Amino acid sequence: RAFTVPEYLSTIPNPGLKPWQVNLLFKGDALDFDEDGYYATLLELHRRKIISITEKGGGKGIEVRVLSTATSDPYELRVLAFIQQLSENNVLDTERIEALAKKAQINHTAEEKALQYQKMLADVTSRADASLPSQYIVDGREHIIPVLLTTIVFLAVTIILAFVASMQSYLLFPAVVLWGVVLVQAIIALAAPSSLFGHWKDDRYREKLEWDAFTHFLSDMTMIQKYAPSDLSMWGEWLVYGTALGVGENVEKAMKSLNIRVADTGVPVGVAGMNY
Repeated sequence: RAFTVPEYLSTIPNPGLKPWQVNLLFKGDALDFDEDGYYATLLELHRRKIISITEKGGGKGIEVRVLSTATSDPYELRVLAFIQQLSENNVLDTERIEALAKKAQINHTAEEKALQYQKMLADVTSRADASLPSQYIVDGREHIIPVLLTTIVFLAVTIILAFVASMQSYLLFPAVVLWGVVLVQAIIALAAPSSLFGHWKDDRYREKLEWDAFTHFLSDMTMIQKYAPSDLSMWGEWLVYGTALGVGENVEKAMKSLNIRVADTGVPVGVAGMNY
């Protein structure tokens, strides 16, 4: 279905969506989740006073404390569990994690612990609710898989026949090439966005276009400065959802140019330093 939306949108299209949901559905392909969704969730949890993120003096990292578990969201609960597992005395200290990583180079026990932490981090930054996209899109890759499997079968049979009937193998060579071409095409189709051969359900495509317009707005420094809100909490929301969409740094630059302190918006400073 076709929808018309503004080229730039300065208001959050659907504040009811969690930052991680926005990252999963609207940053790129509707099936891909990445670390921006994780960092945006940290910012949002801090704003809601579920966790506390404070920057240590002298640029020595940050500390994270879990203040509450008052959320029913499965992904947010996973993030809180991850923080608690990495904490000592109820504090996750990135300086301590960094020291552990250095110690892991010479100590086997420290290496095993560091690898465990790395595996846990990879899980929480790459996997969210796999069932959510099905509420928004019909995955076109489902139409490609039967073609791919059929191609593999016919290509294998053709190659086997070429070996069995070696005297007539030259007759089967064109078929092998053609099935190989179809196989390559099917693989390319699988690598394409999930909605290419599928579609967005109901009016979900309009919501995607709105989030694209919002991302476009946050990517344009001139537009941000033109519609800069006086409400500091709105800046905080822009920063959270901008982070989820991969344009959080641009919002920070706009805030600096307008002399707006990040801390005044309810969002912590230095979350990027958690990229341990």
